Amino acid sequence: MKIFDWIRRPKVTTTSSTEEDTEFLFIEPTKYSVEDMMREQLKGITIDFHKEGFTEDGLSENEKKEMFADADMLNNNKTLKKIANNLINSQGNFSMIEAETIGQVAFGRATINGIRLLMEEIDRLSNLHKEQLKQEEDFDTSEMI
Repeated sequence: MKIFDWIRRPKVTTTSSTEEDTEFLFIEPTKYSVEDMMREQLKGITIDFHKEGFTEDGLSENEKKEMFADADMLNNNKTLKKIANNLINSQGNFSMIEAETIGQVAFGRATINGIRLLMEEIDRLSNLHKEQLKQEEDFDTSEMI
């Protein structure tokens, strides 16, 4: 995927040798976020783009249940969210105000990306836990086969 897939780019058509008519091509809205674009620029991973290598791969069903429940507990932990948001805001402020080189800015972006990636993975695993609970509730053991 190229970065240009996310942005507006001009289409210039020449009507005569001296006139230029510029119109803009707008890319249709997509499911991709600013974070996805940043990860593409940094050449980092994006969980949604990969179909294998998930955290829960290779675990038994009991281990998966335990992992999903732990992730749900972390996802509902207000202290963890507050710490993560504080780190993201602090790094963002530092990168915008105090960074002196593009390397420092890139490092800040990568730091923010790492924190967000961790929180997104916790959220994804938490949602899997909620799906499991819903399936267990929907399953009625007294129902006739």
